[in-house]
Amino acid sequence: WRLSVFRKLHHVPDLNGQWKGTFQSSFPDRDGQKTVKDVTMTINQTFTSINIRCVFPGSSESYAEVAGILDCDEENGGCTLEFSYKNSATDNSQAFDPNRDNSHLGLNVLRITGEQATGSYVTLRNESTRGFMELTRV
Repeated sequence: WRLSVFRKLHHVPDLNGQWKGTFQSSFPDRDGQKTVKDVTMTINQTFTSINIRCVFPGSSESYAEVAGILDCDEENGGCTLEFSYKNSATDNSQAFDPNRDNSHLGLNVLRITGEQATGSYVTLRNESTRGFMELTRV
């Protein structure tokens, strides 16, 4: 299914691999500013499934619960990757910050064109946050 000849038939792009970049969040950092941090997204995709894991070093990681690829545009090589996720803290910051949830649910909507992925996300934290992500396949 990953060969280009088959992709011309089913129009599902191969998103497998590791994607690295940054995200900007409305969640305030210690100085009260918007948070800007690194993110690594790993996609394992087969003909029948897609698994997505995002790691936010020193902070948390999330796993996709429901994922879908839509709006595929064969001419421009783009598609939209949408996935709901569950995020869990990997550090002890939630123990010291009463405003930080140990885990939360959220939604990512990323437009992928070639080796670039950009888009937004929202969280269902106690205090909802939103942000923007930019990633490049490595």
